[in-house]
Amino acid sequence: MECHAARALLLIALTSCSTLQEPPSRSTGDTADHVIVFGSLRVDSLLMDQPIDRVLIVQVDPAFPRAQIEPTVEGNMFFTEPLPVGPRWRIASVFIGEEELELSFDFYPSQPGLLFLGSLEIPWDDSRRAEVHRVSAPSERQLLQWLLDAWRGTAWEAPLRDRIRELDHFSQ
Repeated sequence: MECHAARALLLIALTSCSTLQEPPSRSTGDTADHVIVFGSLRVDSLLMDQPIDRVLIVQVDPAFPRAQIEPTVEGNMFFTEPLPVGPRWRIASVFIGEEELELSFDFYPSQPGLLFLGSLEIPWDDSRRAEVHRVSAPSERQLLQWLLDAWRGTAWEAPLRDRIRELDHFSQ
């Protein structure tokens, strides 16, 4: 019953102009028509690597109702609750402490399942607007293992395990 209520709240938030202020409890979504988007973000500055506190993702497809979400951030990894397949989204900003760094990194979840955006590095400078660069670490495999821990016991566990096996097979 609690799972159905969480799912309904997520759908209402995604189809309205409301903002999810806190990461919702795990809404499992349907693996047949939803996608979990994940990746890693690292902010590089002259002084030191800055930890990411929050990430803001907005739905930018005009054919769909406006929505914005804040994915779960654990260390440098981020992941969304299951999103419906279809609309185009944008990582609009990251927050380091009270500082906001504006971004414009679009993605389009066109298929159900898992969408790895990559390991991304953002150079920090005084402009407060940054370009995103892909880096090799952490790997998709590493992030999937961490993601598996977050989604263990849900319908997403099987797709996560399948993708891990697929990556392990290709690495041999």
